[in-house]
Order: sequence, then structure tokens, then C-alpha cells
Amino acid sequence: MEWRPSRRALLASVGIAGVGGGAGLWWALDDQCTCADSATAPMSAEAKAALARVAPTGLRRPSAVITRENRRTGSNGWNLRSGRTSDDKRRQIQGYASATSVQAGEELHFHLSCDSPQQVRIDLYRLGFYGGKGGRLVLSSPPLGVGTQQPPSTDPSTHLVWCQWTRTWTVRIQADWLSGYYQAVFTRADGVRAGTVFVVRDDAPTSEVMVVLPFTTYAAYNWWPRDGQTGSSLYGIEGAKGKAKQVTFDRPYHEHGLPSRHELDHRLIWWLEQQGFDCQYATSIDLHEGRIDPGRHRLLVSSGHDEYYSDEMRSVVVKARSGGTNLAFFGANAMYWRIRLEAGRTGGANRIVTCYKSKDDPERSAPTRQWRQVDLPEQALMGSQYTSRMKQPHPLVVSSPEHWMWAGTGVQQGTQFPRIVAVEADRVMDKFELAPGSEHATLTSSPFCNAAGDEDLQQTVLHRAPAGGYVWNAGTFHWSFGLSHPKLQDPRLERATFNLLTRMLGHD
Repeated sequence: MEWRPSRRALLASVGIAGVGGGAGLWWALDDQCTCADSATAPMSAEAKAALARVAPTGLRRPSAVITRENRRTGSNGWNLRSGRTSDDKRRQIQGYASATSVQAGEELHFHLSCDSPQQVRIDLYRLGFYGGKGGRLVLSSPPLGVGTQQPPSTDPSTHLVWCQWTRTWTVRIQADWLSGYYQAVFTRADGVRAGTVFVVRDDAPTSEVMVVLPFTTYAAYNWWPRDGQTGSSLYGIEGAKGKAKQVTFDRPYHEHGLPSRHELDHRLIWWLEQQGFDCQYATSIDLHEGRIDPGRHRLLVSSGHDEYYSDEMRSVVVKARSGGTNLAFFGANAMYWRIRLEAGRTGGANRIVTCYKSKDDPERSAPTRQWRQVDLPEQALMGSQYTSRMKQPHPLVVSSPEHWMWAGTGVQQGTQFPRIVAVEADRVMDKFELAPGSEHATLTSSPFCNAAGDEDLQQTVLHRAPAGGYVWNAGTFHWSFGLSHPKLQDPRLERATFNLLTRMLGHD
């Protein structure tokens, strides 16, 4: 049974045990562990003005490439929250891409299917800041005739579901398409839309920051088609008990076609490019295939929900730490499951993610289980690791306010950021090996009530690895929302993140 912090330890960790008044706890720590999120009191105009002065105004020497790109005309056409979108029962329009990442000169194929013959347009957007629009239209296809493609194939032994659809449209990546996170939007003539995502990479990167998008985790949580009878993910099987042991990129993402939690990644990229950080982008598949040389970059960023790691992926991250490259994990529950990547059923390397999550894995020498179950706990690398999930968001609670990461923010012990601790959380676990190094700091200690109704603790941690690079783990899903989400953005969290990254990059 895993250790859980006591009520007294939880109170002491945020520096408010036995203290009356002050910021206080956002919920009562009682035997029932009541989990109602507190309402945020309206902020006065004076308080808003004071808070705005804390926000970073961008780098003194911003990336000319990123700045120039984000000054181009933006568009919010990527936003599928407006208008009608496809679903998995009717499958009005759905599609997938032939690769998770491509570079200039390579071709990318889109495979689309509609529930009846339709005229379709594909719009490609690069996601970023773009004056607050969040993206830029890069290219639109000509009108495309799309019919109904064959049903997916299934493997009853692993519950793998894959498609063998013919190509609908092929695009060659142009030399002036900047490395980035791209979204394809599929639009029928009657306005129903869906989409998918991919990355344009640079195989000879020179950026200070390399952002790795968690495509293996996207695949793990993909249930397509979520129709009650056919789909599967590494978390379940539609209409049956159990879980799939394999999932593939050769199918659409479920419902509207955008991956689970992809907005975490977009919100981080939005803010990084707004500040002018020198960023390039790759996927977890690129990490696996050895396309990322950490020695070329000062900082390797794990974006969003980055849960599924192959041996090869983890080895590159370890190499980065050993070489002095800084590491920043902007989510929680990272590097939790060990996976293998295998060739797709229709061809293509590393199109299938395999994770048995049990001793049933036929590959006895490298079973696909939790990394901590094979004596390689996440904490030994990141400084903390996954503890539990929650049903609703909770406040992020500041500890160590004197630390340089919090400089200029005006925070105090116990200062709260509403709704930033969300979905899943990490903390330091005493029974597991601590990451080697120095300057260990616990920057937040946030009590929360987990999905089982137990008291738990979220922690944001930082340490300096023996080779000199910093390793930081947010330990929560919503950190990037605190940087750029219109409802959760907080200038103090922006300033703290700016302090962190500029120190890592030597810009402070």
C-alpha cells in the first residue's frame, strides 16, 4: 500500500498548521475530505492592475524567427469548439495522417472518410500565439471528393483497431513552414468539421528549446471509434470488458479527431511563442527514433500529458540530463508506463504502441508495465512521480516563496492559484529513490482530495542534476492553463515560469 500523507503532514507542508486567518485552506480537511472547489472572489481594479505589473513582457533578446512568425496574420479557424463537429456514431467526417511528424521536403498523406459522398476542404494551421488568435492558416486544399471508406480491422488477441483507408490528399511540406505543432481541419460543404494533428520538425535543429509533443500518450487514450461496439484504447474496449494491448496511429482520434488533452500542449506553445522563446518541435516518436540530439539544445520540454515512454525515449531523456541539458516537465503522470513501438499493420515504422500493463506481456525481457515496477521509478529522473487522480480541480498552493522561481511574483507561503491542480498530480514519495543532484526545492505543496476520497498532496519540484542542468516537474496538468488559458491565466504563474526558463537558458 502506498504511503499517504497524514492530515497533520498536509497542513504542515503548506505552512498553515495551527494558524488562524491568512490565506487559509480552500477546503476543510476533515474525515469526509469534502472536495468542493472554492469560488474565486471578484478582484478589484487595483488588484488587477497590481497583478498585471507582475506579468513578464517577453525576453530581452527574443527569437527573431519565432517573433517574425507570430507577427503574421493569425486565424482561429483551427478552433473546433464552434460549429458542428463529427462524432463516432455517425462518422460524418473523420481522418488521420500518415505520419506524426514530417520535415521540409517530405510528403504527408491524409486519409478521410465520410458517411456519404461529400465535398471536403482540408485547412492546415500552425498553432502558436499569433496576436491571441492561437494559430495561422498555412495552406488549404482544393475541393476534395470524399466517400465512405472500409470499416476498421480488429485483432481479437490484442484488440488493436486500425484502418486501411486510401489516400484523400497529399501535401509536400514546404521549406518555409516553420517547425511547429500543426492542426489539420477537415470541413464538409455542409459545415461539419473534424481534425487531426501533426508536427513539422527540423532534423538539423539549432533552437535553445526543444518541445516534445506526447503522441504516444495521444494514441493510448484514443478510443476510436467510440460507438459502443468497435473502438478500444489502452483503457478499455467498447462494449466489452478489458483493455486493448495495442493501439495505432492508423486511425482517426475519437469524436472530433483531436487528441485527448491536446489543449495542454497548445496552451504551453501559445505562451512560449508569445514570450519569444527560441523553440522547435518534435514528437515522442522522434524521441524514440533518435531524431532528437539533446546536446543541440539547452532545454528539453515535455509538454502536457506525457505518460507513455519506450526504453529508447527514456534513454534520450537520461542522456540529456547526463549531458547537462535542462529538463522541464509541464504536466503530471509523465513517464509512467513502459511501452514498445512496432510497425503498423499497413506498413510504416513505429505506428503501433504496445502496452500490456501486466505480466502477460510475451516479451519477458522488457515487459510493458509501470516503470517503477521494473525498478526505474520516474522520481529518480524527474524528482517526483504520479500519486493519484482527482475528480475536479483544486488550488495550487505555494511553498518556498523565497525561492528564485517565485522572485518578483509577490507570493507568500500558502498563496493559492485556483483550479491549477487538476486531473492528476505528482509528489515526492519517500519509499522511492530520490533524483541525484543538489538544490532540491519543493515549490508548491497543494492538498487535494483524490478520486478515491483520500487526502493527498501535489508538489512542484526542482533540482539540479550532477551534470549541472536543472530538472523541473510541474506535477499537475493545468500549469500551462495558468500561462495562457483565458479563465485560468495568472501573471504570477507566468512570472514564475519565465524566471524558471530564463534561468535554465542562462538569460536571467
